Amino acid sequence: MARKKSPERRFNLIEAAVKVFGEKGYSKATVSEIAREAGVAQGTFYIYFESKEDVLDTVAEHVLQHIVGSVTDISESPDKTAVEKVREIIRAWLELGSAPGPLIEELHNSRYAPLHDHMARKAIEMMLPPLTEIIRQGVSEGSMDVLYPEVTALHWVSVDFPTEPMSAPVGLDFDQLVEAYADYVQRLLGLKDQQIFEGLLAEVKKGDLKQRNLD
Repeated sequence: MARKKSPERRFNLIEAAVKVFGEKGYSKATVSEIAREAGVAQGTFYIYFESKEDVLDTVAEHVLQHIVGSVTDISESPDKTAVEKVREIIRAWLELGSAPGPLIEELHNSRYAPLHDHMARKAIEMMLPPLTEIIRQGVSEGSMDVLYPEVTALHWVSVDFPTEPMSAPVGLDFDQLVEAYADYVQRLLGLKDQQIFEGLLAEVKKGDLKQRNLD
């Protein structure tokens, strides 16, 4: 008789994989380390997942759900202006990108291009509605100058989640990439306030942003 699977144990294995992959990266992590972190026998892992590659798909989905959840929460905040919501989203991106760790770095490696492509397309699909609503709010408030909010949102999320792994431009450090990204978002959204990201850029330069936890 096949052993009945426990949703709680599966979730514990996913959380353990997130932690192990986050600390060591996918390539250096082992199934035994994931099982040990979850407090189960190695054989238990294979009841829920066929392989380390199988659990990587689930971990990537977990990471994406965390990111989308953050953006959705920001979008649905009733007491914030659209500009304040955009600032919070930019902050979340910077916190995530300031120290991405080996797992995120490997997901941008061409070796994992099919998984990256799948996740990027899913991210675009899931993040388009909340970003569109923020832009519509900005247009209504008069802080953004955009003709077609959904098309603008599509351009924005497509830059954040390109469907092919991309390397940073040669010769640009993290501060410069942040400045370029902030400038892009500001121009894309037609933001009237030219200094809305100034404080965030200063925090980046001082190293004050804390890495966002994906657990």
